[in-house]
Amino acid sequence: MTDAARILVIDDDAGVVDLWTEVLDRAGFDAVGTSDPEDGLARALAGGFDLVLSDVEMPGLRGPALLDALLAERPRQLVVLITAFGSIQAAVDALRAGAVDFVSKPCGPETLVHVVQRALRERRLRREVVRLRHQRGEQADASDLVVASDAMARLMERAARVASASGPVLLEGESGTGKTALARWIHLHGLRSDKPFVAVNASTLPEQLAEAELFGVRRGAFTDAQADRPGLVREAAGGTLFLDEVAELPQGVQAKLLTFVESGRVRAVGDSRDEHVDVRIIAASNTPLADAVAQGTFRADLRFRLDVLSLHVPPLRARPEDLRPLADRWLDVLAARHGRETLGISAAGWRWLHAWHWPGNVRELINRLERAIVFSDADFLGPRDLEDPAFVGGSDAGDAGDLDATLTRLATAGVSMADLETRYLQAALRATGGNKAEAARVLGIDRRTVYRKLGEDG
Repeated sequence: MTDAARILVIDDDAGVVDLWTEVLDRAGFDAVGTSDPEDGLARALAGGFDLVLSDVEMPGLRGPALLDALLAERPRQLVVLITAFGSIQAAVDALRAGAVDFVSKPCGPETLVHVVQRALRERRLRREVVRLRHQRGEQADASDLVVASDAMARLMERAARVASASGPVLLEGESGTGKTALARWIHLHGLRSDKPFVAVNASTLPEQLAEAELFGVRRGAFTDAQADRPGLVREAAGGTLFLDEVAELPQGVQAKLLTFVESGRVRAVGDSRDEHVDVRIIAASNTPLADAVAQGTFRADLRFRLDVLSLHVPPLRARPEDLRPLADRWLDVLAARHGRETLGISAAGWRWLHAWHWPGNVRELINRLERAIVFSDADFLGPRDLEDPAFVGGSDAGDAGDLDATLTRLATAGVSMADLETRYLQAALRATGGNKAEAARVLGIDRRTVYRKLGEDG
């Protein structure tokens, strides 16, 4: 088969190599193998393989070291690690390092073939989706969610329960974590998936027009009302109304929203009668609604009406296992959007991504990747492509760098003292690979000060 996927098997046990290559050949793959890990790495680096299967415990060159060396040169190579010493932690470590899967020996023929097929199928499907979207001129589907971390797995388990329910939903979490994507996912996996999903950012609604935008307006109700408008609530009839940044909703409209949530009835501006509209409300806020209530900017009764089924979306820094699959997915999407060939991220680039604390979360990751794709000519994006423009020409993550030069560069750039302090700390964290204790030592401050500046518990 000339179009058969090429598989490289690496294991220090020649019997295992013969067995695996025979099983894979019979399954329709083009499999070759070697019992010399150094030879296996050389072959893999030469390229031409759709997937590399490597044992973990091998003399001379262990699987994780082989994986690091291979991905440093070929960041997009599919690698599956197989070991007789399997554990949950080992699996997590392998996936964090860039493996696409992890299975334990003894590994039966059906399991082996299934793992290979799954890895190859995921890659093919991802490329096909990207191709079709680019062909239709679409942007990435906002409902795409990556679930590699335990934190996201727990969130999606709760989201599935919420999707099958019918009450109001409140999503809370930092800006850029993916609350809109989660809201759309809940809608698409719920009982209203065939009905409209209407999203509105409450912070963009002018206070004078917010009521009309949400609940509609009758012609002549005010000067600019030249025709009847149904309003967003009616547009979402039967489906879902997503109120993003609900804490920013003008207080004058909060009372009317409360009435609608309680009764399901709305009255357009300028109308004399109510109308029942069946809509599920999903609200989202970067600011905890409890804090907004305490500050007097949000109605307590409305908060309790919205906070029936609540989900907290964790920040990206709390789920580092999601970073690599997120970056891989968006690299494909963004490269297609900007007409670039398939791109990768260098080993140093991955170290930088994992060292960064992501104040802007997933949205920041997407923005950094897009900026790098547009401005970089490199096939593999590195730290200099990914870092903030204020640090262009600065030290790479993973290298010690010259922090004094960084401080001088920032000081002469005219940034504020508070911003300078924050960026200087970030530079120290990148230079030390995210090690807070080492960053504190380099800066000559107490480690607890570093944690406090980052808003974390020490």
